[in-house]
Amino acid sequence: MITEVPSEIGKLKRLRKLSLNGNRIRTLPPEVGRLEMLEELIVSENQLDEMPHTLATMAMLRILKVINNLY
Repeated sequence: MITEVPSEIGKLKRLRKLSLNGNRIRTLPPEVGRLEMLEELIVSENQLDEMPHTLATMAMLRILKVINNLY
């Protein structure tokens, strides 16, 4: 189980799907917005109370699952 996502995640420019569900993540780094090819982001069942504003710039993102995030 992970509790944080490193900012280096933004270097994975060709990543298309990122599934981080079922962890104890409290925040996502703004660098997630640099994942230009990302089509699917699944962060359900974590401890998120907000999402980075950089997600709004992700043109390829089609699926975003953020259910059951309890602090």
